[in-house]
Amino acid sequence: MKTKQVSFRVSALSTHVYLRGTIHLRFFSLALLLIALLFSPSVHAQDYTQLQLPEGAKARIGKGDINDIKFSPDGNLVAVAGSIGVWLYNARTGAEVALLSGHTQSVLSVAFSPDSKTLASGSTDTTIRLWDVETQQHKVSLTQHTYGIWTVAFSPDGKTLASSSHGSIRLWDVETGQHTARLKAYTGRAKALAFSPDGRILANGGQELPLTSNNYLIQLWDVTTSQHLLTLEGHTSEIETVAFSPDGERLVSASWDSTIRLWNANTGSQISTFMGPSDWFTAVALSLDGKTLVSGSRRGVIHLWDANTGQHLKRLSAHSQEITDVAFSPDSTTFTSASRDGTIRLWNASGGQLQEVTLKGHTDGIHTMVLSPNGRILASGSYSRILANGDWEAPILLWNPDTTQLRKTLEGHTEGVNALAFSPNGKILASGSNDKTIRLWNTDTQQSPFVFDFQLQTVLTGHTGRVLTLAFSPDGKILASGGSKDPIRLWDAHTGQQQTVFEESPEAIYSMAFSPDGRTLASGSRDGVVWLWDPETGELKTKLEEIYNRSWRAGTIVTFSPDGKTLASSGSYGIRLWEPSTGSRLFTLWGGHTGDVYSLAFSPDGKTLASGGDDNTVILWDVATGRYQSALEGHTRGIAALAFTPDGGTLASGSWDGTVLLWEFIPSKQDLLLIPVSQAPWDVNRDGIVSVQDLALVASGFEQDSPDVNGDGIVNILDLVLVASYLEQKLADVNGDGVINILDLTTVASHLSEEVE
Repeated sequence: MKTKQVSFRVSALSTHVYLRGTIHLRFFSLALLLIALLFSPSVHAQDYTQLQLPEGAKARIGKGDINDIKFSPDGNLVAVAGSIGVWLYNARTGAEVALLSGHTQSVLSVAFSPDSKTLASGSTDTTIRLWDVETQQHKVSLTQHTYGIWTVAFSPDGKTLASSSHGSIRLWDVETGQHTARLKAYTGRAKALAFSPDGRILANGGQELPLTSNNYLIQLWDVTTSQHLLTLEGHTSEIETVAFSPDGERLVSASWDSTIRLWNANTGSQISTFMGPSDWFTAVALSLDGKTLVSGSRRGVIHLWDANTGQHLKRLSAHSQEITDVAFSPDSTTFTSASRDGTIRLWNASGGQLQEVTLKGHTDGIHTMVLSPNGRILASGSYSRILANGDWEAPILLWNPDTTQLRKTLEGHTEGVNALAFSPNGKILASGSNDKTIRLWNTDTQQSPFVFDFQLQTVLTGHTGRVLTLAFSPDGKILASGGSKDPIRLWDAHTGQQQTVFEESPEAIYSMAFSPDGRTLASGSRDGVVWLWDPETGELKTKLEEIYNRSWRAGTIVTFSPDGKTLASSGSYGIRLWEPSTGSRLFTLWGGHTGDVYSLAFSPDGKTLASGGDDNTVILWDVATGRYQSALEGHTRGIAALAFTPDGGTLASGSWDGTVLLWEFIPSKQDLLLIPVSQAPWDVNRDGIVSVQDLALVASGFEQDSPDVNGDGIVNILDLVLVASYLEQKLADVNGDGVINILDLTTVASHLSEEVE
């Protein structure tokens, strides 16, 4: 029935075009494509942002972090264990093949079976999952562990799977999924695990229990009898990996103590020690002929060694971040390396680079997130990471939430970014960090609603501890900052000069918010008290009733409703709604979250409050009644930040799992009236209405860089579709006949021709 309707409408448009005889063929084609797109279920191609989305989510930004990378033995696939599941990539092109989801927490380790047909994944949720690689379907879950799974490894014949956790190693029958043995390992973080080539011996390495012992061991086990055979001692820090030589006579281990040690696998005696640079070794592999050893380090450096003499052969500055895996080809003529920087590189045996593949989109855990006032830029901040040169960085990522594309990275902070805030006009982005600084980034948003060229304007210093929260006054003139050891400070947002210090404010300010009229500044701290301040004088107005805060991690979060009549605050397990003018409590919202609440956001109409907690859940509340409405589940770690788009149609949730989920939210009819049309990118000519003239301007700029409505870098049919979609929402009855139908699109197409000709 739908097909017939579309055919009829296209026919009607063709007849109308023929009679007028004025529409350019180019625009007729565009109109047909526009109709096809508007009447199709989705205008977006299915890409990685759409894979395994939770119910209610419409897109995902970022893929989460990288915990482990493994190559399939047949060389076709790469598996990446991360915070939201296991990503499978084509090893030659880097294209996404699948996202394997089902674990409820981060996946720490992966391993392919020798025939490349089965994949095992181990998670902090204490389970192991076996997957069919060809179909990407979950086969069975293994559930005997009581702690997270550090490592999984298949036996050479593929019939046995070994898994390591805190204080134990377990063996499993791969075919049946049955637990077959428990080895009483004496190690805690046992990340190193390997079978001998004949499958008879299993080696594991880790810190001896209790963890205060500061002793690091390698243990050898008889797989058949589960008996402990040997203990190898010598490493003085975490043992990252172990591997047997092809003949099984030697065992190699790599450690954070900057050494690689070669052992006699039969006697346990140490043969030699390869001393590396002052860097942690994180990966190691022996060539199948046993002659060459390749190692990878935390700083992304590869070293080649003579496995017999221990002589250092070559140093390769291979990656910008930690190397997670190295593996030789079956003929030992090439080897591959994989890194947390998202790159995979192929090398010849002498260290010459042959090929590079980039796995794009992996992101560190999100500590803070904010949307620009027009909703067209999403900024996220995360913790710091070490680079190959030994420096640390904590980049700020700027995303286009419509295309889910990463548009720019702002670099400068050297420790984790905890706070981000846009000025009301969107021209300034403020960032606060553990490095005790505040950075102001500036851009000229008059050029386009999608300007991402933020440049560092100034660095504000004065905090003696971590900067935890930032807030702009409604007029954009004042920036307020709070930190872990300092009172609240007010800064001139344009000059960067410090203006006021609130001497009465408590230490450890976790959250701040200005009232919409700018007359009150609310702050939340670890003591669970909500403080209301006069921002002009710095004097305390009042304290709201103390909320019991049982957590040392979560401070009180505060936010005002859009009309300023309601203030929401969160403590441990509880959320309260206040009337800020009187200080009276309206509601206490209980029974939703099962842990601490870290983020709050009101919908643009003020009718809904969203809250996010360390239970990985977003909960929606009715503000008028204080009642629970619904829960949004899909993140694998806590929710660090929440933000509604200005039109209220989308809720963004940023999580420590490194991803932002964009949730469909149905706003009230009044929501669209809250944002002046002239501030929206689809009002191309800024005349306050979305009309045919806006479509004509887009069409006239085809294949150019302006007006780039969706911010993808070029003007094309997608920009036309975006403008038309808002034309449909606000002025869909273009010809005024009281009905929204194909005649309205016909009118649009005819006007396009008139405007351009």
